[in-house]
Amino acid sequence: MTTYDRFVIDDGVSICLSDLEYGLRATDDSYRLNGDAILRGDHDCAILVDVSHRGTNIFEGDIDLLIGFAENRHDSDAIISRLKKATCMVTMQLVSNSDESAIEHVFAFLRTAHAGLTVYEGGIFDLPEPPPKWIDTVRQVVRRLSPHKYEDRAGP
Repeated sequence: MTTYDRFVIDDGVSICLSDLEYGLRATDDSYRLNGDAILRGDHDCAILVDVSHRGTNIFEGDIDLLIGFAENRHDSDAIISRLKKATCMVTMQLVSNSDESAIEHVFAFLRTAHAGLTVYEGGIFDLPEPPPKWIDTVRQVVRRLSPHKYEDRAGP
């Protein structure tokens, strides 16, 4: 069975696969990218990953799907508002030979570096409270000082 978990970035920043690799290598130096696969150590494949951006068919279709999941929730207005302002989405697919801890490392990095929503298979939302303003300021400073250049970009 294939499952898809997503992190929807809604802080105005778009990322790419090399941003994920950089963040994961800070956690564990054995992470590396091979095409659309995030590999770790001796594992054949930790997870398959796709980064999509606002304006692409994949992104817009996935956002519509997630809005459909959110519509029946008591907090649907807050979730839908955040989904509509999202700029980027990281979609992860666990495969049969996955090291499942890798997906939690991806989520941990994304939650630290970006404001966003974690959405587990079937529309299960992890909707953290919006971070205090000082957190956004720290994120911006870290992006400016990082040897890996984060960019505010609208697309791939």
